[in-house]
Amino acid sequence: MLIAVFVLALLTLPLLPVENHAQGDSVWAVALALTLGVGPVFLALATAGVMIQSWASVVGNRVYRLCAVSNAASLAALLVYPTLLERLVDWETLGSMWGLLFALETALVVTAVVRHRQKLRRPEGRCIPSAAPASSILIWMAWSAAGACVLNASTTVLAQTVASVPLLWVASLALYLVTWIIAFSDRLPRRPASSPVLAAVALTMLLFALGPRYGTPTPLVVIMVLGAMTAACLAAHVSLAASRPAPNRITSFYLAIAGGGALGGIFSGLAAPSLGSWWTELIVGYSAIALLVVTIGRAPRLQRMTRWLATATLTCLLGMLMREVLVAPPGTILEHRDFHGLIRVVEQGTGDPASHRIVLMHGATKHGAQFLAPDLRSQPTTYYAPTTGCGIAMAVQRDQQGPPLRMGIVGLGVGSLAAYGRSGDEMKFYELSSAMVAVAKGVSKPAFTFLDETLAQVEVVLGDARISLANELESNQGGNLFDLLVLDAFAGDAVPRHLLTREAFSIYTAHLAQGGMIAAHISSNWIDLRPVLYAWAQENNWWALTIANYAGGPADIDEVATWVLLFRGLDGLRSLRDRCVPLMANGTIQVENMSDVNFGNLATWTDSRGGLLDALATRVVARDGS
Repeated sequence: MLIAVFVLALLTLPLLPVENHAQGDSVWAVALALTLGVGPVFLALATAGVMIQSWASVVGNRVYRLCAVSNAASLAALLVYPTLLERLVDWETLGSMWGLLFALETALVVTAVVRHRQKLRRPEGRCIPSAAPASSILIWMAWSAAGACVLNASTTVLAQTVASVPLLWVASLALYLVTWIIAFSDRLPRRPASSPVLAAVALTMLLFALGPRYGTPTPLVVIMVLGAMTAACLAAHVSLAASRPAPNRITSFYLAIAGGGALGGIFSGLAAPSLGSWWTELIVGYSAIALLVVTIGRAPRLQRMTRWLATATLTCLLGMLMREVLVAPPGTILEHRDFHGLIRVVEQGTGDPASHRIVLMHGATKHGAQFLAPDLRSQPTTYYAPTTGCGIAMAVQRDQQGPPLRMGIVGLGVGSLAAYGRSGDEMKFYELSSAMVAVAKGVSKPAFTFLDETLAQVEVVLGDARISLANELESNQGGNLFDLLVLDAFAGDAVPRHLLTREAFSIYTAHLAQGGMIAAHISSNWIDLRPVLYAWAQENNWWALTIANYAGGPADIDEVATWVLLFRGLDGLRSLRDRCVPLMANGTIQVENMSDVNFGNLATWTDSRGGLLDALATRVVARDGS
């Protein structure tokens, strides 16, 4: 049976990304794409892991060291892929390499099956499987589910509300794997009696990290949340390893662990976001670990008074954590959470009409704001003020192309760019999240009104922008003839890399009118996308110009705004020069033309090659011959 599973999985190779044309924001579409893409080979590998460790159980309890070994291998792969493989090898080659390794794995599995059958013919090689009691299976599943829930919850809270750091999930997953290695390695210390202490340490760190009243600096918050996750998962996995059964029940043990991990992942990834705007999985995960360590996971030598003290301590810490986490920040008038994260509309400056406004936060990233005073409502703010790169691009294209303008905007936010619309203009917004569309159309009270009050004709297209633009190009070979295409989907930790590849830009340019311009918003504290855009511009003989504003400068903006403008000819450069020189003179903007530098020899990203780490650390040098 196992051999048949591997043979069927071989038929699905090479392992390459599945093209997913699902639109909207359905998590089930993503789940379906993953199932079709990696489901068969994942099933084969997961089944083989359990079966082979079961066959190896004749060597005694030392077979559980294989769990530590397999997690150490997973940790190595996790670290090597984004740092080396993704950056150096294209997806087609990676798929072929993986296919060869899987074929080798298939050969090893066939060999193991043959040897196992030969061993069963000898009496000394028999290890009679035995089903574990239902109570034990439920306990194992509970430990595993609690750890998986804490991992997902901690990663989500960090990425969406604390720090929008790209690839932050790598750090949390690496630490999670380390806890498995420690728990199941015979050479590393593990003491089940320490689990209540680890749980208390985890809750204390999490309380000080996420409690707004403590004012913990962001870098320390990241460290403390990751530390809390590590301590909690270590408590769960050490207790899980201590409860491992005799080798003849190893199959039940591993199936329970897998089932529990799946349940924890399904709850935190699918169910919790629909239960409310608060972080349900965070509270449930840590509460489950606290409950388990003071009931099921306690050491036999623990005295009754010690158990009561541990229970009281953990209960108090959980209560304090819930009070801090479940209460919305001051001024919050709307909270919504879905598959794409947490969005919050906050009212600020209520005591001063000149600064009274509502702000949209998507996790830790500001996505727009609007003043509420009647004479200020139509003023574009934050990253979209008239003196930002986007505002300048609007003005230049209006001068060059003449009214009316046709504009495409990838990323809706609160619809700030609609403030630039004039009578006869056409604006088409492309937005992935239906919740974001609802906010921009005024679901909060007070409401954002940029879309309702613009003079332009506005259309909002729901779905992935690249898929939508590709479909429109297929149905209309002439494209949309945009005078300006704005790319505003790169703020935050989850950079949509597929919108920055050579293939994506071929779609964009096909939609541009003669003399059309692309404006890309790349403001970020963690990632520099200039090298990616300049590499594409150089490859296609386009001009690229970086325009940056700084909060608190002569321009009345409160956010650092960095835009890269891409255009074809010298006419666009001259028009931009005329607009930018006065603003540069008074210090409003800083303009960089980096066409004469080389960002570490970065190649243009393609659909099959290009890693995010290339943009996290770049080295600027003069181009050869410049």
